[in-house]
Amino acid sequence: MIYTGYYARLNEYADAGLDPIAISGAVPDFYDLDKFRWWKFFAPSKDIFYSWKNGQITDEGYVARYISERLEVLDLEMVREKFLSSSCSGRLAKKLRL
Repeated sequence: MIYTGYYARLNEYADAGLDPIAISGAVPDFYDLDKFRWWKFFAPSKDIFYSWKNGQITDEGYVARYISERLEVLDLEMVREKFLSSSCSGRLAKKLRL
C-alpha cells in the first residue's frame, strides 16, 4: 500500500517500516536525502502550483495540467527502475507486477 503523509512524521513512518519518498518540488532542511528518497520528477511544476495557489486555475485545472504536463510525459521505464532500486520495492512491486 502507498501512503501520503507529512514531513514532520518521517521518523514515525520509518519506525513503522515504511519507506518515505518525497514527491514535492522542495523538501524541508531536515529531510535527510541520504536516508529518504526525493522523486522530484513527480512534483508539479512551479507554474502549475502557483497558478493553483493564486487562484488562476481551479482544482480541476490543476489536476488536468498535472496529468498532461507531468504524468503523461514521464519516462515510465525510469520510474520503474527507480522504484525497483528502492527499498520499498518488495511486496508492492510484486503486487504491481513490475
